[in-house]
Amino acid sequence: MNIIPQSALQADKLKAYLETVKAKLMAKPSGSGELVRDLSPSTDLGFATEVWDNTGTLSANDWTNDISHELDEDEEIVIIGVFNLTDDPQVTAVRFRLGSTGATTLAIFNLERLYAEEEVVAYFDEKDVIYYPKKQYVYIDYYSKSSVTAGLEKIGLIGFIRKPYGEEISKPISF
Repeated sequence: MNIIPQSALQADKLKAYLETVKAKLMAKPSGSGELVRDLSPSTDLGFATEVWDNTGTLSANDWTNDISHELDEDEEIVIIGVFNLTDDPQVTAVRFRLGSTGATTLAIFNLERLYAEEEVVAYFDEKDVIYYPKKQYVYIDYYSKSSVTAGLEKIGLIGFIRKPYGEEISKPISF
């Protein structure tokens, strides 16, 4: 699994990459009247707030599940990158799992190269993008080199969610 530091991507290539991912997500068979928007921690993944950070205490030198969330029957998400705004990051890897018990590992990304290059944002290679279909269980684990209290590792995900217009967001109004 490859990560690409944001500084290694030219602005036009990054824009094209983002548009390609959104287009692929919208091209999946489904109903009509849907939108694709940026992934939000509370609205889409069940965090207590709309702030990207570790939701629970992370164990030292071990995998800790930090995000467990079941998508609704009309939601699907794609995760294309990760960022860590912590001054001294402790999380060295992120693991994406799915299934009702999280038994299937989709990918593991090592983040130490990102920190060695003094980067805070990395994108996944297009072939390594993480996709969670409708009504799927999302499990995201972090491997930390030391114990980290909830809320102190400012780590987040870059991604998109596809869902229908409705209660959360209404269709655009023309003027």
